[in-house]
Amino acid sequence: MVNGILKSLRNSRELSQKDFAQALRVSQQTVASWESGRTEPSNTALKAIADYFNVSADYLLGRDVTKAPILSSKETNVLGIFDTFCLECRNFFIGVLSIVCLMCTGCFQADFDLIITREGSVVQHSKFIGNPLVIRQIEDWKTNNERANPDVKANQIVEGNLRGYEFTNHYPDVETFAKSAGDLHKANSSKNKGISRRKGWFFDTYDFDFYWTNPPLSIPPEAEFMTQTAFNAVEFNFTIQLPYAADSHNADTFDSDGRFLKWNLAPVLLHGGEKFMQARFKLWHWDKVALTAIIELLLLAATIFFFIKARTTDLEPLGKDFRFKRNVFAGLSVALAMVAAYLLLAPVTFTDADIISLAI
Repeated sequence: MVNGILKSLRNSRELSQKDFAQALRVSQQTVASWESGRTEPSNTALKAIADYFNVSADYLLGRDVTKAPILSSKETNVLGIFDTFCLECRNFFIGVLSIVCLMCTGCFQADFDLIITREGSVVQHSKFIGNPLVIRQIEDWKTNNERANPDVKANQIVEGNLRGYEFTNHYPDVETFAKSAGDLHKANSSKNKGISRRKGWFFDTYDFDFYWTNPPLSIPPEAEFMTQTAFNAVEFNFTIQLPYAADSHNADTFDSDGRFLKWNLAPVLLHGGEKFMQARFKLWHWDKVALTAIIELLLLAATIFFFIKARTTDLEPLGKDFRFKRNVFAGLSVALAMVAAYLLLAPVTFTDADIISLAI
């Protein structure tokens, strides 16, 4: 009995066996075994399944023909972007959105920030705050996040009448971040390339190509006005802070020097659709810039030195030697300047070989 009901519930959410298994923290083979009837879920697993689908255990066992309300596929997938932190984050927003729909003012704010430093390290910061009506969901999110990231502890914050928690993760470089858990920055061959890097002498160029999508939320006509009023006050932002101005980006808003980029994800979160978040920027190797400049100055100094010597000497053999050295150093100086100009000005083209993100 459980196998048929379980499969029906999973399909109603438009979930694959793999996604459902990840949400329950079991293997895909275990889910397949349940649905085929080869094995039955344990009591612990049965309770987890009932909680996930918001039904009773009796319903799963076929004892209760009255099914509890099932959350829509929109609500189960609304947290795709926050898989970067943990899969259980979906449960947090499911609870939050259920309460938001009953209010006439917004009750929570969500922010996901990436800070890239001059040294190339990455700081990943997330914040969730809300009023007392959603504090239980925020507490659940905190517990799940600490379970998924045992080395990172939440900091409690208060902003006006809203309170909640924030988490901060540190990565030594962009590549380590690119290979960390989370679907937001993973490469999807049909949609986006995740994070790409092209190494260079003076700088490394990075291309962030993030993608997030949500199906539309089904709202009864009689509830549209109430939920729209609540949704208008929901804040859900993704930001990238760069050490230098971005070469290009598609941010919704940005500051005057192009270092702070912000994308508003609330419309996709609430009304469905898709969002591409793209930014290309450089991380400079100032030690190599300085080394190149010093070598160029030494070549110029040698050229000037032998130029003066060649003009002032009265001995022809010695003057000929000075002119030869002058020409050699002048040629090296010009060659180095041309190579440096090419490395600085040549357009950067990325290929699939430059992708450093994990594939979905």
